[in-house]
Formats: sequence, C-alpha cells, structure tokens
Amino acid sequence: MEKPTNYTVKPTIKIKKAKKQKDVAITDGMALLNDVEMDTDSENEDSKNSSTTMIDTTGKLKEMDIDDEAVKDRWSRYIGAMGVEAVAKQAAANIFVSGAGALGIEISKNLVLSGCKSFTLHDTKPVTKRDLSGQFFLNEVVEAKTRAEECMPRLLQLNYYVRCKVAPNLALPHEIEALEQEPWNFQNMDVIILTEADFATAIAIDAYCRAKGKKFIFT
Repeated sequence: MEKPTNYTVKPTIKIKKAKKQKDVAITDGMALLNDVEMDTDSENEDSKNSSTTMIDTTGKLKEMDIDDEAVKDRWSRYIGAMGVEAVAKQAAANIFVSGAGALGIEISKNLVLSGCKSFTLHDTKPVTKRDLSGQFFLNEVVEAKTRAEECMPRLLQLNYYVRCKVAPNLALPHEIEALEQEPWNFQNMDVIILTEADFATAIAIDAYCRAKGKKFIFT
C-alpha cells in the first residue's frame, strides 16, 4: 500500500476556560467603626442626666486576670517590657483622666489599650470643629454632648477588659469632702491625671493626692 500523502495527525487538546472572577471591592465585608454594635448602658441613658451623674458604659466585659494564659498572651509585650508585677499593678488600678482634648484622648487610648481595672474620663467641653483635627476619636460635631461622651464608645472597643465610665460634665470641686462624694468618689481612684485644667484646680487636686497617697499627673 502506498503511504498517504499530505496527512498529519493532530493531537486533541482540551482547553479549559478559566472562570471569570467576580470583582470584589476592597471595602466589601468591612465593618465601619460607627456601625459596630456596642451593648452598653450608655445607649439607654438620658443625655439630660449626664451633667450630674456618672455614666457607666460597661457592656459585656471580661475580668482581667494577669494569671490567665489568654491575658498573658495578649499583653506579652507589656509584660516583656515592664514585667509581670508592673502589669499586674496597672491591671488593678482605677484611673481618672480629666480633659478629652488631643492629649487627653491619646493618654486615654494608651491606658485603655494597656489595660487597667477601671477608667473614668471627665470633660466639660462640647465637640467643636477644632477638635476634629486634633484627634481621631471624633468625626463630626455633635450638639448636647461633651467630647468625653462622644469618644467613649470608641474607647470601649479598644479593650473589653477595662470598665469605662464617663464622669459628669461639671467642673471638678476643690474641697476634699466633695471629691470623695458622688459622683466623683476620688477615694476609690489610684491615679488621677489632669489635662486642660486650670491652675487652681491642679493645685487643689495635687494637695488632695498628696494627702491621700494618690498618684497625680498634671500636664
């Protein structure tokens, strides 16, 4: 038989079509900070009463136990830098900060992140446009609220081990008796920090802390 001419065998190749991937925006699935649901008592408080009562914004928090392995793992860097004893002492501290300006909020953020037993934020000033450029816990001017009240929900999200409160938007008293009564209860505080306070208030709180053996910082 004669060999066929002009004939070639072509192998059959199946080409799989690649599935077209769905375009996904980088923001898909992202939860906005303002949309995160915070189960706190402050949402049920009447804002009219905030000027005379302490607002306890504690939600579903956990007790910070320095012997807990989960706590040790989360605060391993602090423990490595300061030691277990220092971290345990801070974890048991009740801290009061006055002034929710740029400096006060930065101090507050670091304290809540690093962990303490309770944290109280005090402020008497409303939110202004100037505040929006001075810190990242405020994003709009809100009427009838102090800077502390507006910043607290975001501070709460930093650490669920810390019990956070908002102090009434009244000026701090100078008398020892008043400082140890409701709603201040300074006798329960271990550290008191003042920012944006006037000189007379700083002198009065300093004298109280010296007499009662409290740690005091004025800046």
